[in-house]
Amino acid sequence: MITVEALSEVAPDQTLTIGLPKSVTSGPHRAVVVIEESPLDTARRKPAGPLRLTKLHLAAWPEDSTFRREDIYGDTGR
Repeated sequence: MITVEALSEVAPDQTLTIGLPKSVTSGPHRAVVVIEESPLDTARRKPAGPLRLTKLHLAAWPEDSTFRREDIYGDTGR
């Protein structure tokens, strides 16, 4: 199966013409066409600017911190 995604113009007589890659052989094929319900907005959208992220000042783990199972869960194991 080959997936082809393309922007196409529907003609006033409701015909659609698309080009296919050369790997598609000639002859009968089953094709599925999905048309979005509303036409694309042809107006160019302004690209979004860079994100304004907040810088976090994080410190390292304390020297005496431990992540042994016994220290986290205690003697019961959970």
